[in-house]
Amino acid sequence: MPPAMATLPWRLSRGGGLSCPGHSSPVPPVRPARSYRGTWRATLTSSAPFRDVSSVTNPGERRTVSLSDPCFENASTIQLFLDFVTEGRLPNVGRDLTGVSDLCRLLMKYESKAALGKLLVDVERRLLARTVSALAVFVIGAVVDNEDLCLLTFQHDTWTTAPTDELDEKKIFVTGFTLDPSKAPYTHMSDTPTAYWWALTRSWDPTRARTGQNNVGFVEGTKFSKLLAIAKK
Repeated sequence: MPPAMATLPWRLSRGGGLSCPGHSSPVPPVRPARSYRGTWRATLTSSAPFRDVSSVTNPGERRTVSLSDPCFENASTIQLFLDFVTEGRLPNVGRDLTGVSDLCRLLMKYESKAALGKLLVDVERRLLARTVSALAVFVIGAVVDNEDLCLLTFQHDTWTTAPTDELDEKKIFVTGFTLDPSKAPYTHMSDTPTAYWWALTRSWDPTRARTGQNNVGFVEGTKFSKLLAIAKK
């Protein structure tokens, strides 16, 4: 769940701080002591709408961008965004899937194509290196509506064991293959667009999974694509 302050109509000032109309002082970010060098310039170069804001304002005029969607335009996501576009620090999809999903939504909304492309390349690299679960990458692919990335995950599914140190039932994987929808954490399901989750659920083949065959083919890619197309109609 995003922090309560995420329900406010945020503004990102030229200096990179968050503020809220009607409040005299800036809204405190996640790490109040953190500052960024060249924040506004980096933001402008990363986003077409932000460049438009700059082009229609007069020199010296205060530049603000209203952040109107509290579902993902919150202090945590802005923190990830600024870390990414100003310092090149890539978020860890394995540790904060919801945060990375929200960052992807922000990058898409503000047409940050280069930044989004860089993020997806990193996510794919981690999938191939097996440093992140196939399901986490599937969720990211679904969020950005990248069917090819989702199909790639079907070739890299792995067996996972339920964690013993996770106290939040919503975040727990049940022992099994990560792409098996019946083993997935609630948080992964809730982050995934419905059309993609439905197509995954219907195309998962539990019979083949139980035979102990190679991971490839547990999800039928052709069937998945057909179902996804139906869901999007």
